[in-house]
Amino acid sequence: MSAVRTVGRWLKKTLGYGLVFLLAFGVTLYYSFPYEVIGDRVLASAEEAIGARVEVDSLAPYWITGLSAESVTLTFPATKPGKEDFVLTLEQVRVRLKPLASLFGSPTAAVAIALGEGKGAIEGDVSLLDENRINAVLAIQSLALGELGSVWDKVGLGFAGNVSGELDLVLPQNLPTALDGGGRLEIAGAQFGGGMIKGFTVPGMDLGTFELNVTAEKGKLDFVPPLEIDGKDLAAEIAGSIELRPLLATSRGDLQLRFKPTDAFWKANATLAGLAKAMLEGAKDKDDYYAYDLSGPLGRPNFAPHREGRTPPRKKR
Repeated sequence: MSAVRTVGRWLKKTLGYGLVFLLAFGVTLYYSFPYEVIGDRVLASAEEAIGARVEVDSLAPYWITGLSAESVTLTFPATKPGKEDFVLTLEQVRVRLKPLASLFGSPTAAVAIALGEGKGAIEGDVSLLDENRINAVLAIQSLALGELGSVWDKVGLGFAGNVSGELDLVLPQNLPTALDGGGRLEIAGAQFGGGMIKGFTVPGMDLGTFELNVTAEKGKLDFVPPLEIDGKDLAAEIAGSIELRPLLATSRGDLQLRFKPTDAFWKANATLAGLAKAMLEGAKDKDDYYAYDLSGPLGRPNFAPHREGRTPPRKKR
């Protein structure tokens, strides 16, 4: 019996000393690890990968294998002289290396991005496939499109809504806009906030909730199947593709748009109705939808009435 007690006391001491050692080692590593140096390298790599200047208010360790950055500002340089830079601010960015996934596969990190209270978040895993390509598997949680005001200012349109869904993308590090992959997104409570189309101002429209499925190949986005909108103020169908550019406004579209404002919308905007219908009359098809081809940069697209290949909308009003 005394031998059992002796072994028991020995195990308690051994395990106790071991736990104290591991705790001391973890605390020492946590506070002495050169996070600032690694942070500077991570920021430099991020700037090279996305082509933007990255500024961080504060940088701190996150668990043992990660970093947490507060108030991250991304500045994308203007594409033309005299134009303003595009600036995007993120409330918090956390990146944490996943040791087991990295040990048995590609180097992988968990990423969590918070845009701010009520603005949504993005979470997921980012893996280094090779020296030139990154695979990002992301979940988007109630991303508030209306908060990207400077994007819509440059495009010339207003838009609001909350986006949720999943994306699985492969991005070349030297040209992130040349991405491959795809995903499914749901836009809830979509509101078109107005803008200039065909020379006149379009008032705000309630677009309801709709689903967007996209595939990407070398930076070219395709709507498969076509995007369908069945909102309170507008029914529409959008098909075609968009070739991405570093700035959304300069991305080039090759789209086919069919739309029809509802009777309730025309009634609520009686002053606009007569002028709009007269200007759009040449694009009306047999289903009383207006059909247009949109081409060129999204910031200043070219509109032309669509003359062939029209198909009846799946949803009619």
